[in-house]
Amino acid sequence: MTRKITRRDFLKGAATSATFRFAPLTTGLFAYPGPAALGSEKVQAGKASRSTVVVVTDLKVVDGSWRVSPERSALMVQSLLLSLTGASTVEDSWYRIIPELKPTSRIAIKVNCINTSLPSHPEVTFAIAATLKRAGVAENNILIWDRYEGNIREGLFRCGYPINTSKRGIRCLAVNSSGVGFDEYTQLQVPSVRKNFSVTRIVSQMCDYMVNVSVLKDHSISGVTLSLKNFYGAIPLGNEFALVDIKRMHKNYGNPQIAELYNNPAIRDKTRLSVCDALLGCYQGGPTGRPQWVNYQLLASLDPVALDSVGLRIIEEKRLQAGLASVTPMAGYIRAAANLGLGTENLDEIDIRSSILS
Repeated sequence: MTRKITRRDFLKGAATSATFRFAPLTTGLFAYPGPAALGSEKVQAGKASRSTVVVVTDLKVVDGSWRVSPERSALMVQSLLLSLTGASTVEDSWYRIIPELKPTSRIAIKVNCINTSLPSHPEVTFAIAATLKRAGVAENNILIWDRYEGNIREGLFRCGYPINTSKRGIRCLAVNSSGVGFDEYTQLQVPSVRKNFSVTRIVSQMCDYMVNVSVLKDHSISGVTLSLKNFYGAIPLGNEFALVDIKRMHKNYGNPQIAELYNNPAIRDKTRLSVCDALLGCYQGGPTGRPQWVNYQLLASLDPVALDSVGLRIIEEKRLQAGLASVTPMAGYIRAAANLGLGTENLDEIDIRSSILS
């Protein structure tokens, strides 16, 4: 059952959050806009409102040992889709997000497995995949991916994603999987560093649409690493010859390189939904730091800039509570992305819809 959160609920929650062992971030930022506002929200031409960010909270999804419940994750994903689109069924939600969706459509879900302590949780990712199956997408046409299958520091199978390159079941593979690699004929432009990058074949040849599943983390260089930066995993920055390019892409806090990379049609046009796995969070020491609090939330939007703006605010409020300096000056790439027309950066212009599962 879903309970809508009013502003009064949030204020009350903020006053009593100390009663939880791991208190979620409960502030007025996520004040529910109210039934009248949602009732007037129009979904035109089968598409959800672009500058909407949905925030779903479930205080039962993570237990006292910080284990994530697959069942509660599935309920949260369903709630995200229904709230974001205004549809009455999960299946219809996907057809509003991707009106061209067919059983033969190839959907690639980009996860973030750079931090084995705080990845895109498989419980969330496979719940998203399950809703795509319900919408009629052939199981083997759903592909979960990141840059590495697994190594000593990071990778899919180290984060709980079993590699599957077969013709049965949901596929799971990496940029460094056999037969994948990079497409030298599809170059992504990053004008600020005067560099073009080959993109992984997963993006250019192996999918029609993408779902981007980032994680709620700060970043020592770019301030935060959320939806927009997640596609650094799509270009060759992970091999031993990439040190110069790594420095290029992180110069000036990654601003505007992060925005420019995302702005390439191969990423921008194919990515139809951005989800932030904010069940756990890291506000200091990211992107490889251990999770520091249980946040109990999933976020979703059609607008990656709006999603990153909301995620940034969550991290900023946790840093403020801890007496840490703001990372907003380092996260200028979010404004750069807004200036490129990739989405809405101003929180006052973002329709934030919050609900809590009971």
